[in-house]
Amino acid sequence: MKDADASPLAEVLHEADALRQAVVDRDLAEARHRARMIETLAAIYDLDAVRSAAHRLEVDLGGRSSEQQLKSALETLSLALDQALE
Repeated sequence: MKDADASPLAEVLHEADALRQAVVDRDLAEARHRARMIETLAAIYDLDAVRSAAHRLEVDLGGRSSEQQLKSALETLSLALDQALE
């Protein structure tokens, strides 16, 4: 496992935590902003699976996605982040 604090992944994880809080607060505009930030950071750091998952979530948050679609997109992002940590 990589040390997240010593890697660029720390920035991504910080944004993911802020995204989680925005979702808990039901602040979809903030959640979308955080998803976009994760997508950008993941592109910079060549984390393709994380970038793709964050993009899907950002699109779902901006549209009329169902709660189930949003949960699925969040789970996909979570799994991609877990894999990036391995």
